[in-house]
Amino acid sequence: MNAPVGPRPARIVLLTTLLLGTVLGGTAAGAGQSDSVSLAAENGSVIVHATDEATVHGTADLPEETELSVGIRSAGDTDPQFFKSATATVGPDGTFSATFDLAELSAGDEFTVTVSDGNSTIAESDGRILAPGATVTPGATEGDTVTSLPGFGVPVAVTALLALAGLAGLARRR
Repeated sequence: MNAPVGPRPARIVLLTTLLLGTVLGGTAAGAGQSDSVSLAAENGSVIVHATDEATVHGTADLPEETELSVGIRSAGDTDPQFFKSATATVGPDGTFSATFDLAELSAGDEFTVTVSDGNSTIAESDGRILAPGATVTPGATEGDTVTSLPGFGVPVAVTALLALAGLAGLARRR
């Protein structure tokens, strides 16, 4: 005896729509808050000196006292490879800063700065090390900034892909 065919494709479409609506709807609500983080940059890169008190600065339209995790990871041919992290707190004027010990690094070393809110990366920029006392090369525009990362973030993307894979598997069984 053959099973009725009618409602099954409609149920799969409904389930897919509900699942995607839930995943994307929750994300859109978060994105609607227009939380934005910018890192202070020159010529498109965060610039710090090779000192024991190298400071990364930024601005955020997040509530005062919001804690951010700021990480810097070696990039390119930088040797030794490194990863350092610090906690920064958003001040009343929307600024934050994180200080790192980078005294062992050399001028020209490259790194990547990431800022996260505990759930996902909300800003990222390339960076480079200057020798102590050196200045930024001419042509830098004061106030260059690297803005926050757009999109849903890795956790939401992975959840959506797993949900779609599950629905596809469900559809094949029927």
